[in-house]
Amino acid sequence: MINRLEAVDCVFGYRQRRANKSVLTAERLIFESGDFCVLYGRNGAGKSTVLRTLAALQLPLSGTVLWNGEDRRCFSPARSAFVSAVVLTGFPSMGLFTAFETAALGRAPYTGRCGRLSAADVETVNTALKAADALTLKDRVFDSLSDGEKQKVMTARALAQETPLLLLDEPTSFLDYESKRSFFRLLADCARQRGKIVIVSSHDLIYAAEENPRWIFCGGEGGEIEEKTPAFRSALFSDKN
Repeated sequence: MINRLEAVDCVFGYRQRRANKSVLTAERLIFESGDFCVLYGRNGAGKSTVLRTLAALQLPLSGTVLWNGEDRRCFSPARSAFVSAVVLTGFPSMGLFTAFETAALGRAPYTGRCGRLSAADVETVNTALKAADALTLKDRVFDSLSDGEKQKVMTARALAQETPLLLLDEPTSFLDYESKRSFFRLLADCARQRGKIVIVSSHDLIYAAEENPRWIFCGGEGGEIEEKTPAFRSALFSDKN
């Protein structure tokens, strides 16, 4: 099945009490199964706002976000959990949860109220941890991990959720050189080998470029979102990425 995510006549921004603040606009954005997309632009351009809107975590100020032709505003939280997995910036405090238990939260849509993992669920979580290079962390307390290690575990949680849409906000911020390269390779494989739609915001454009992504520039003239391959010298140095 070919899945399709669309943003139609969308104004992305924040709803405020006195006046809404728009940051970016898009006449039409279309993503389909197999797309590996990188959102880029200066700090504060609105990349995170776009990701949160596409993930249905917040509404566009105007316009519509569609999943296979259906308005995502009509999706219940339970249904959305089967559609999209999201990795945002920042890390929650997980108390005494281990890395495995944290990643296993990605299976919540499948385990129901009891939250009991089947043997297949355990295998799925371990596979996700291995893919994210975090399997050796599984028995450690999540809150004791470094930021880079936490990023890997949160990515594993998203992978364990097994959704057709994967959205990640600055997921390589705390990773070392080799981990950045491996991470983008993993995301590209999720899209091209497993047929997911993968959308990631990043300033690590050189590493992302190795996987030949579809480039989405946030912050063009007039605040439009546009498909444009970055000019690395200006993107990486003039904007201090």
